[in-house]
Amino acid sequence: MRSRRRSSRRLAPLPRQEGFTYLGLVIFVTIVGLVGAATLKVGSLLQRAAAEEELLEIGAAYSAALQSYAAATPRGQPTQPPNLEHLLRDPRFPGVRRHLRKIFVDPITGTTEWGVQYLGDKVGAAGADGFLLKPYAPEQLIQMIEATLKGAARPTGQPPKGADAA
Repeated sequence: MRSRRRSSRRLAPLPRQEGFTYLGLVIFVTIVGLVGAATLKVGSLLQRAAAEEELLEIGAAYSAALQSYAAATPRGQPTQPPNLEHLLRDPRFPGVRRHLRKIFVDPITGTTEWGVQYLGDKVGAAGADGFLLKPYAPEQLIQMIEATLKGAARPTGQPPKGADAA
């Protein structure tokens, strides 16, 4: 009987390629993630620019409506409406007179809340110096500056404490 011998020939080892596919996949996912993040950032900037453009158009519509209201104001009455609803239907005239078609939604905040808010007490409480509530007559402003420089008390009829010039 022949003795069976194992072949002494061994197969040549394959080059080590384990992990290269995984590494390539990790790099690919990283690149896709970075591109996605950059796309979201650019999209956000474009959306903000579009909202700001719309806000400018809405501001122009309000400006035209306020000018129309002021031009239609009878002598001796205030030229500014007490609220925005008066621009939709002017109650000063017996017939329907519209200066604005609708109250627009603010594209930045998403609300229909427009107007000036009184911030005097809040600003003073926050520690802001040099804040003036308007309108001031030039004489009042000069009195306030002189009083502040002298360290005197505030002249009468002035804004609440903390809301004046430093």
